[in-house]
Amino acid sequence: MADVLKLHQDPDFQASDVPTPNDFDKLKEKLKDYEPPLPGLEAGEGWQSVTVDISVPMGKQPGSQIGSTTKFSVPHLHHRSITELIQKIIRTNPDAKDFHLYPFEEYVTRNDATERLFGELYTSDAFLDEFRKVRAEPPEPDCNLEKIVLGLQFWSDATLLANFGTHKLWPVYMYIGNQSKYVRAKPTSDGGWDVAYIPELPDDIEEVLQQLPTKSAHQPLLTHCRRELFQNVLLQLLDEDFYNAYKHGMVIEFPDGIKRRVFPRILTWSADYPEKCLLATIRENGRCPCPRCFIKKSEIRNLGTKRDQRMRLQRRRKDNSWRRVMIESVRRNLYIFGKAIAGQFVNKRLDEFSMTPNENALSQRLQEFGLDYHEILPVDLLHEIEIGEWKRLLLHFIRMLYSREPGDVWVEQMNARFRAIPIFGKDTIRRLPQNVAGMKRLAARDYEDILQVSITVFEDLFGTEHSEAITKLIYVMAEWHCLAKLRLHSDSTLKHLDTVTTVLGKELRNFADKIAPSFNTKETVSETTARARQREKNQKTLFGQVLASSAARVKKYTLDRYKLHALGDYTSTIRRLGTTDSYSTYIGEARHRIKKQDYRKTNKRKFKLQMMATKSRHPAISQIDASAIGGHRPGHTDGTNNEPLVPHLRYDISKRADSTFHIGSFVQASATDRAVKHFKSQLSDHVLCRLRGIPYSGNSLELPQDCSALRIQNNHIHCHPTMRLNYTTYDVRRATDHVKPYLKFNRKAPHCQRSETRDRSTVMLSTSDNQQSSSGFLYARVLGIFHVLASEVGRTTQEIKRIDLLWVKWFSDVPGWKGGWETRRLDRVWFPPDSEDMGNYGFVDPADVVRACHLPPVFSCGEDAERQQSIASDEGGDYKFYDVNRFVDRDMYMRYFGGGVGHVDRNQVARTLVDTADNHNGNLDEDEDDEDEDFEDQIDFERLDAILEGVDDEEGEVEDDGEEDEEDSEPDCDREEEEEEDEDDDENIDNDYED
Repeated sequence: MADVLKLHQDPDFQASDVPTPNDFDKLKEKLKDYEPPLPGLEAGEGWQSVTVDISVPMGKQPGSQIGSTTKFSVPHLHHRSITELIQKIIRTNPDAKDFHLYPFEEYVTRNDATERLFGELYTSDAFLDEFRKVRAEPPEPDCNLEKIVLGLQFWSDATLLANFGTHKLWPVYMYIGNQSKYVRAKPTSDGGWDVAYIPELPDDIEEVLQQLPTKSAHQPLLTHCRRELFQNVLLQLLDEDFYNAYKHGMVIEFPDGIKRRVFPRILTWSADYPEKCLLATIRENGRCPCPRCFIKKSEIRNLGTKRDQRMRLQRRRKDNSWRRVMIESVRRNLYIFGKAIAGQFVNKRLDEFSMTPNENALSQRLQEFGLDYHEILPVDLLHEIEIGEWKRLLLHFIRMLYSREPGDVWVEQMNARFRAIPIFGKDTIRRLPQNVAGMKRLAARDYEDILQVSITVFEDLFGTEHSEAITKLIYVMAEWHCLAKLRLHSDSTLKHLDTVTTVLGKELRNFADKIAPSFNTKETVSETTARARQREKNQKTLFGQVLASSAARVKKYTLDRYKLHALGDYTSTIRRLGTTDSYSTYIGEARHRIKKQDYRKTNKRKFKLQMMATKSRHPAISQIDASAIGGHRPGHTDGTNNEPLVPHLRYDISKRADSTFHIGSFVQASATDRAVKHFKSQLSDHVLCRLRGIPYSGNSLELPQDCSALRIQNNHIHCHPTMRLNYTTYDVRRATDHVKPYLKFNRKAPHCQRSETRDRSTVMLSTSDNQQSSSGFLYARVLGIFHVLASEVGRTTQEIKRIDLLWVKWFSDVPGWKGGWETRRLDRVWFPPDSEDMGNYGFVDPADVVRACHLPPVFSCGEDAERQQSIASDEGGDYKFYDVNRFVDRDMYMRYFGGGVGHVDRNQVARTLVDTADNHNGNLDEDEDDEDEDFEDQIDFERLDAILEGVDDEEGEVEDDGEEDEEDSEPDCDREEEEEEDEDDDENIDNDYED
């Protein structure tokens, strides 16, 4: 409002210049056909709509010995040329000037040891390898231009556009890996481009399928058609122009005025598990469910063992001639000789490897350039962990609580604990749902928050026999999650991630084999309801009654899921592609929000065309903004979402006070409170030390004889409602913590009341030489954020200085308690009993605070209601103990682990990096020394040779194997239940998931 008033008072202001609503409507219409008169800017977005044809194998028709094929056309594939889009991005996008054209490796040297760093995509081995290959190729004829690689990253995922209705969008997004992930991954940066909107199979496909000779082939063939459609869409995107650009490059003039030959290279394609299977042309949850290797379901439980690590290497999926010949042979028999899509012929050859009879578009177009499509499918932390394995583990914990008597009481106790967890940061730990056990409408960020605080919540809920083992399992899972989500890795952190993966595999096997079977677990009420709802859609009688039991089923915790297996691929993926935040599916999920906003602007009829028209206005507006402000786009920062206003300052406290109180009146009004007993003497001693530049320990008075020389202006203390604390993160970014005081001081009366924001009142400080802490930090509750105007009598100059200070209540380490990786426990602190000395309270310099911290109460030990009440305590008494949550965010974790590149100040970390590998050399399974059988032994090459030898190139016939080729009409019952659960995993993905 102040800015509007200032504008109105400007002498150059003209009321006629203020646009009216009608002016905005006219501008909106003009923008549709706007052609910006800027150098090199092209009008239009290059969208085109085409029809995709697929071939449907109809099998052998009655009386015929050969198969028949029907061509089916799918209209309305909206897409645009990738090569034209690349040229437009480089020529016109304001961010193109910041693209990294030359990949490099990063190293850090500490204590005479040099380590490789892994972060951005353009510092990864995959990018460097492609760059070297391109540079090693001979130049194009008559061309001496510099050759560079443009790393392409794709995301694809279908999404519902509204809470009600059936309108869906299946977009393909493209991002440029040469751009920093700190800009590219932000939804506000608009760093992605829509490449295509994949159509669904239209309903009239049913008319074609009605011509099948048997009804049992209906569903398998429908699935096959969906796979064929997806691959044919990819063929449209990877068109001839893209193929030529991949082979010969494209000459493009860059923002610096230099022409270069650009070679696009697909480095990642991020998708959830079902879409990964489409891209890899494999079956979902088949015998070998992984899109990167031939691991069998029964072998997934060996996560982290040496055997498991060997199998991942020996059984890697490869886009080799064996795979291509196998698929070609099966397709020949499907389309020419009429073999059934789900018959024995196909199943016998492909089911063992979970392959599908579809040609892979990526292989067809780009295999000759060395691209193996299995290697561009990275891990997916969001779907595989946060709403995958962790969600499944949390659900089983809830089932276990229900199985205890009385189950509802235990579950309500868990819910109450989650509700009591304090928040942290602006949105790091948000207020948790009222009913976590219901698990309704929880987003990925909610499951992440729940994981970060579950150690404290689940302590002692499972009885003395199992509680300790379960909390240790959660600790290992939380540590693994922190490591996997780091935005900057080193050789040391990746080595530790390998170690934690090994321990996590062992803990999960112990849980599945020994702990979980001790509980008679069944479906929760919400699970039973969801199952009945799903069956109601698929299976009804003529009277509409669901043919399924309403009784809760027995549920066991198993270790045969792909998402669990994926945990073992994180270290190798990070080494090859950089850290997970560079290709996380959260980037695509966050971009879905923009699509849903565009959808709301349409009239819901032919909405895709209207959304494309809306999208076409965005670049024009962005380019106008960039031109008007010299190329800098608002919202682009080099820091975190919460960019400090003054990043070079250690902290920031407002110049204007929120309230003021008289020191003498406050002390007199609270004379009986132990928190205020030494308030005045400690305040005077602290301020005097600050004026003289003397280090202040806070354990005792440093200058008790000189306090009479101190003068505080009007004997007043000025109070502030918040302090912003700037710090450098482990990945060398600038970030800010907000600290709120525990107490709120009244302007009119000399007393204080507890603040509603007291959850944000805990801070951590580094230890000094005469202070010891098992965790490496000191912890305090900030009672007040003050400043005083003070001077010292007797000095040559009695200049009045502003002294900022925090009034704190100190936590202490719990005697005999040790936390950390070795014990699989969080550090624990408490408020020691009040004594006559002044050790429990004091004042600190805000510049000495390292960060705000998260101290959830230890619910299992209860509150200390017998302790004398104080304004510095909760109404019912403080909890006896508090856990130090080192997993609250990745920067906090690295302060305890050590080795953060941005933590150059030794006072900012708890300890140096230690090698933990020796602590876990006994964690491997007993069967790890067993020799793996070679991968060649896993494949029946004799049978493969027989298939190939039976192919007559001239006649196109295949020898009959003597078996009846009938359709396998039996449903895959062992997968039905798992597929239902996997559908729930993709619900309510957090579209507002911001780091």
